[in-house]
Amino acid sequence: MNEKFESFLKHQKRLAAYNAAFALLGWDEETLAPSGATEKTAELEGVLSGEVYTLQTDPEYKALVKELMKDPALSEDERELIRKTEKEIRLTDAIPKELYEKEAVLTSKSMAAWQEAKKKNEYALFLPLLSEMIELKKEIAKCQNEDGRPLYDVLLDQYEEGFTMERLDAFFGLIRKEIVPLLKLAKNGNKRIRTDFLGRRFPVSKQKKFNRMIAEYVGLDLNRAVIGESEHPFTTGLHMDDVRITTKYRPEMVADTLFSTIHESGHAIFEQGHDERYAFVPASSISMGLHESQSRMYENMIGRSEAFWTPLYPKLCRAFPAELGDVTLTEWIRAVNRADATLIRTEADELSYCLHIMVRYEVEKKIFNENYPAEDLPKLWAELYREYIGVDVPDDRQGILQDVHYAGGMFGYFPSYAIGNAIAAQLYQAMDREINVEKVLREGRPEKVKAWLHDKVHVYGGLRTVDRILKDATGEPFDPKHYVKYLKQKFKALYKTDAPVK
Repeated sequence: MNEKFESFLKHQKRLAAYNAAFALLGWDEETLAPSGATEKTAELEGVLSGEVYTLQTDPEYKALVKELMKDPALSEDERELIRKTEKEIRLTDAIPKELYEKEAVLTSKSMAAWQEAKKKNEYALFLPLLSEMIELKKEIAKCQNEDGRPLYDVLLDQYEEGFTMERLDAFFGLIRKEIVPLLKLAKNGNKRIRTDFLGRRFPVSKQKKFNRMIAEYVGLDLNRAVIGESEHPFTTGLHMDDVRITTKYRPEMVADTLFSTIHESGHAIFEQGHDERYAFVPASSISMGLHESQSRMYENMIGRSEAFWTPLYPKLCRAFPAELGDVTLTEWIRAVNRADATLIRTEADELSYCLHIMVRYEVEKKIFNENYPAEDLPKLWAELYREYIGVDVPDDRQGILQDVHYAGGMFGYFPSYAIGNAIAAQLYQAMDREINVEKVLREGRPEKVKAWLHDKVHVYGGLRTVDRILKDATGEPFDPKHYVKYLKQKFKALYKTDAPVK
């Protein structure tokens, strides 16, 4: 590794130190911080944000990155990292420092307002700060718009490079076309699937113990991770040896808590799997969809499979003998995979999940392409839920207030969940060809799955593009046809139809 690149990594480490402090404050706000801390903590976050801005736009750092852009001695991965860093510097440089700091302060206040509004089920409590956040994100996107693109494309690119509205409209069009008929099939077959036991009361103390076990079972190193509690489950990585996940425990919703833990463990395993040399390079710097592919694969393709539960279900029954003593493994698997129209994204089944993402995608397009008024968003949200999923939204808590993302200013993020599903299916099929996933899971060897993903995905962290990782691992670039095929095979088998899978 040459001297200039070493200097670059040292600067990245300095940035990572400030970002870790920022992330730690954010983690604390969501988990343990007192409610009265919001105002002053927001001020501290504004200061930290200003320091990050100064480091990111430091003239010597920018000059170093420009030199490295022309360095022929760099490896392909190093060149990709420098390219992405130059883009990040350019985008940061385009924002006035006061706007950069303002976003950090506003985010902290907005998160607190969202929590209160959701608790009280009153959108009006969140509306002023949401309106301010929308206008601020528009202003920032205008500053970063280098080539006259639609503002929403500018925001999308920050989470998923190369995925424009044009590309996403085609992707979501395909998903909607294929999913709606399958949902109809599910609704007709759901009466044959027993689910009564999922609503029984499972003691939270026992859930915590079992969830910790299952997080370790799938591969999470709890010497380098912790499991906390929050209103909205999430993962925060301070660095590869300090990753924090949360879940939300509810006695009568054991499956949601369990699969939420597996989901966040997938994120955390990805964070823990970086190449040690690039420990302070953010894993999400290339694609949030790649990050989501790991959580969605662990949660659904692995975690909801019969093979996964074959060695684990007896342990689950021993942990909850009164609640599951009359439930067979087959009944458990069919229940946790049952597809139905629901209100809450994080509780949605695997089949309808992307329709929830489509609602948010359409809402965000309206906000940024048509200046849709923030005060009317609950109405728009309800209309789209009725159109896409066929359910009525009864209140704000189960509607526009259900997600934390808008409070955090994360407009453009939601499509990454759907993209992640498609990436996961493509990777899973390639992995299955090489290690026979069902076999190793039935044998109780999930470490084989983790090892394959580590070698093909995790070790590269934020170094490689989605298409390069997919080409190397699967032989082709991103292609959602694998996801459609996966859904058809799984749900036609679940609902016992003989219709051919194309």
